[in-house]
Amino acid sequence: MNMAKKGIVTGLVLIALGMIGYFVGGRVSVTALIPAFVGLPILLSSLLARSPEKRKLGMHLAVFFWAAGISGVLGETRFEGDQRGVRTWPLNRFHDGDVSRLSDLRDSVREVI
Repeated sequence: MNMAKKGIVTGLVLIALGMIGYFVGGRVSVTALIPAFVGLPILLSSLLARSPEKRKLGMHLAVFFWAAGISGVLGETRFEGDQRGVRTWPLNRFHDGDVSRLSDLRDSVREVI
């Protein structure tokens, strides 16, 4: 399977995931469609990449939209600010070696996952 086909499959899976989440969730929040919002441009750019003349452009666009989607996930939901406003991983609160409360460690691991 070439890269354009993988991009098409990825786009379709993301669109399906967003649509299923939206409709199964009772159409309460449009945020359930976020995977579809990322999947649609990946799908369209991968369809563009099926043409040999536009393959390079299409795949670069697909990677751009993939990176934008990933940066949205990593940039907002997996980091937390410390007192100075510096973004750090949640596990950094245990940097001094004091892991006396395992429940706090468990909660921090869940935040990262």
